[in-house]
Amino acid sequence: MNAYESEEQQVEALKAWWQENGKSVLFGAVLGIAIVFGWQGWRTHVADVGAAASQSLAEMSDAALKNEKERALAEGQRILDEYGDTVYADFAALGMAKLAVESNDPATAQGHLQRVAEHPSDPGLADLARLRLARLLLDQGKGAEATAFLDKVTAAAHQGEVSLLRGDIALAAGDRTAAGNAYRQALAAGLAGDELVRLKLDDLGVTEKAE
Repeated sequence: MNAYESEEQQVEALKAWWQENGKSVLFGAVLGIAIVFGWQGWRTHVADVGAAASQSLAEMSDAALKNEKERALAEGQRILDEYGDTVYADFAALGMAKLAVESNDPATAQGHLQRVAEHPSDPGLADLARLRLARLLLDQGKGAEATAFLDKVTAAAHQGEVSLLRGDIALAAGDRTAAGNAYRQALAAGLAGDELVRLKLDDLGVTEKAE
């Protein structure tokens, strides 16, 4: 690829972009793809979809890191239009959803996330999109719709966050007992950032273990 001197540089560029989303699991998904294909297979995969797709993602990354949202969105849309059936499009859609949230445009964010949730190139990205959709819908007071997306999350690695969101949904609905039980499940699943969950339990006046 002309834009990179090595495959490692390509992965590092993708890592820098997705770290902006605050979710290291995103890079894990990219790295997982590389591991599954193997480095040689990854090179072949990139060649198949064309160097232009990777270049556009790099441009989107650069624009996002520089807070040039219009340029980032333009590159993202280009990827969706020209490489819509590739993993590059999934990552572009996730990034565009984040930019939409930052611009207080939840409807657009939801559209991008649903695209990945319903027609992903990688199952791991579908689960990630479902989690983000659930949080987005919860923030809009749509607990039932948020729950429907959580029910579709299958990866064991995400179950802690699923339980956390279920707790937040229950709490928003006024069901403190269900919220407490869900928060306990989040802790049992080894959710990262468990101090936040403990604070939520403290606010509810319940212990970490059911009495």
